[in-house]
Amino acid sequence: MRHENALKPGDSLLELLHQAQQVAAALYVAETPDGHLTPRQYTVMAGIAAEEGVSQAQLVARTGIDRSTMAVMTLRLARKGLLERPMSTSDRRRQALRLTPAGHAVLKEAQPRMARANQQLLSLLPRGRGEALHGLLAMLLARSALATGPTPGAPPGKQTKRRESLALD
Repeated sequence: MRHENALKPGDSLLELLHQAQQVAAALYVAETPDGHLTPRQYTVMAGIAAEEGVSQAQLVARTGIDRSTMAVMTLRLARKGLLERPMSTSDRRRQALRLTPAGHAVLKEAQPRMARANQQLLSLLPRGRGEALHGLLAMLLARSALATGPTPGAPPGKQTKRRESLALD
């Protein structure tokens, strides 16, 4: 059966974004054969390094990683000895996340690898287009109601923040 308004392969922005993410992840994985950190773990650890004592809720807001995924990721990173999750001295309901010395070492080792993966990704585009793509993606996320707004179709009183959870780590 033919659908008149069906998108042809390559027409769907959603699919192109998904495929581009797969390319980006593959470039990062190629740079990290030891598998110490996934791209999302890198993002979490870099966020903690930028602000020692940050809470999981603050990281959720800054990274777009949903709360339950963030909780699992920080637990796994803590079990690997890469971060600590002590209770905040100012608010006993929240954890003040900190990298351990091992976490700082792993992040330091991963930073040039992430930079190379980013550079390889940008090199696939004509000069100047990578910065434009980055700007457009940042604008899309900043303007997206789905990035920070309620879950579409959720009944009143059951609204939750919507974040797409791609992988636990």
